[in-house]
Amino acid sequence: LARGSVLRPQAHERLPPVFEPIEKKTGSMAETAYLQENVGEALKMALAAMVVDQPDDAVEFIGTYLVNHATKHEREEARAKKYASLAESIAVSDAAAAEVAAAAEARRTASDPTEAEAELDKELEETDDVESLYPQLMDAVRRQTGCTAAYVGVKGEKEGVPLIGFCGASEGCDMAGNVLKGGIGEDEPAEGVTFDLFQQREEYEEELAAATAAVEEATGPATEAEAPVAEAQAAVDGAQAAVDEKKALEGDDADPEGLAEAEKALEGAQATLAEAQKTLDEAQKTLTEAEAAKDAVLQYPSRAFVANVVREDRIKFFGIPRCGSYCAAAVKYDSALHAEGIGEPVPEEPAEEAPEAPEEGAEPAEEPAPPARAPKNQPVIVPVERVLCVHAMGQAKDLAEDKQLLVEAWAKKLGEAHARADAKRWAASAMLREDAAEAAEARREAASTAEAEAATAAEAAAAERTEGYGEDGAPDGAEDRAAAEAAVASAEAVLATYADALSELARDKIPPSEAAVASLQASLLVCGVSSESCASFTGAPDWAKAAAALAEALPTLSGEGKKDFVSLIAADADGSAPLEGVDVEAAKAAAEAAPGDDGFYAADALAKLSAWAAALAALWDLVKAQKQAADEAEAAAEAEDD
Repeated sequence: LARGSVLRPQAHERLPPVFEPIEKKTGSMAETAYLQENVGEALKMALAAMVVDQPDDAVEFIGTYLVNHATKHEREEARAKKYASLAESIAVSDAAAAEVAAAAEARRTASDPTEAEAELDKELEETDDVESLYPQLMDAVRRQTGCTAAYVGVKGEKEGVPLIGFCGASEGCDMAGNVLKGGIGEDEPAEGVTFDLFQQREEYEEELAAATAAVEEATGPATEAEAPVAEAQAAVDGAQAAVDEKKALEGDDADPEGLAEAEKALEGAQATLAEAQKTLDEAQKTLTEAEAAKDAVLQYPSRAFVANVVREDRIKFFGIPRCGSYCAAAVKYDSALHAEGIGEPVPEEPAEEAPEAPEEGAEPAEEPAPPARAPKNQPVIVPVERVLCVHAMGQAKDLAEDKQLLVEAWAKKLGEAHARADAKRWAASAMLREDAAEAAEARREAASTAEAEAATAAEAAAAERTEGYGEDGAPDGAEDRAAAEAAVASAEAVLATYADALSELARDKIPPSEAAVASLQASLLVCGVSSESCASFTGAPDWAKAAAALAEALPTLSGEGKKDFVSLIAADADGSAPLEGVDVEAAKAAAEAAPGDDGFYAADALAKLSAWAAALAALWDLVKAQKQAADEAEAAAEAEDD
């Protein structure tokens, strides 16, 4: 070797001892492919950087570069995985949020009325018979609240004990007909929690006193602020008059300086008025808000709510207890549908001045349409209390706040519907009674005529019977039987003249007095209508049920569907064909106990109905007595033969 030359080792000799040289395989590209795939790109970048930087220690540079490259690559991979994981989490979160939003929308949509329920709302606004819509209404409440059942009850009283009788329910719910009993003092608490709706809130007196004080405090400033406004208005009017006066001056009399001063005084007066008016408006706003706050003080709870009925000891169950919520809201409204519902006459309005005569040649003014007929008397209003209830038993979940508010909204809607319907019913019934009063005299005359004709027919029939008896005369008891049957025929003839009056009574929605209802019920017993079927859940007479029973019985009393009550009663009395559901003895006892109501507008019609029932009862007594006498005689004859 030449002096100064360097002996360079072969490439394979410079490798670390742990590596073995790779024998070059001619024609094989496996190693090249491996290197290209795993370190090719990184090595290219390292060599390029080395060429650019030209470091002193190229090997160390390349090694450091590759290490840094690997570290950077690992960080990028970790960052990519993190971003991918984050993106996946965001996607999952978005999907969950979308699911929650979809569920919320589904709940909101579920609360919205369906097409049929929207039609039901319109019908509810127009109807005069809300009770007939209870099945559809309760189904709508149940669906919109997502509850298991919805039902409605009416609050009443029996012997001083408050009761709630349930009278309508959604499909599949058997609450209708059940009764809740209220409490009598601490010793006998109320059944359930529903009666809490009618108990005054403990905070009411304190809140009302505070609200009343706020109203009184706001009243003074509002009253005091009125005088400055009036004074400022007077000042403005005076200043305006002065301006107008100055403006009216012309020529030599014109006073520009005086006009300017007057206008300046007007502006000042207007500014004072604006300030005074602002003070008054603010004081009146404060007073209005105080009055609204006072009106908003709740005397009674807005609703009764139990999150889980199986954990509430006071809950009254009418079936198997199951987990779920219960919510009830009071349905309150005013009604004149009660026995004392017709009040004093409506005050007469002052007569309107006659319109001026049209000028000659002018077309005459159109005649105003006559006012719609209205009752002559005023209604006497009393409060009515019902209750709307829902439960979610079997769902094991709380009823959400918005659903509880929906129950309150439905209760308010029901109260308004009942108030409208009762007002319509009352007006129609009041005018029906007015018409009946006008027709009363004509009906009495018709009844007298019918009674006279029946008496004449009875005399003719008696004469004909006498001729037919022959020399032996009438059989024992035959004339008594004929007279009893003639009395029934006469009562039926008279009753026929009051068929319209009884039909009107059946359509009357204003309940009669209890005495009048008792008289009607006693007569209907002969027709197979039990007193229990005409009683409310409190045991008192239910006029709606009694009127419906009368309407159903009327076709059997007269007209084409008239029954032969003479034959039916006689067959029941002699035992040959007992009448199902008819207890004549009970009817007689009820008739004796019923005092009647002579002051009732339909007293004549009820009296004729009672007379007919009494005639039938007398016939029944006679036939029964004759049958008993005949049986005794037959038994005595058989005993003699033996």
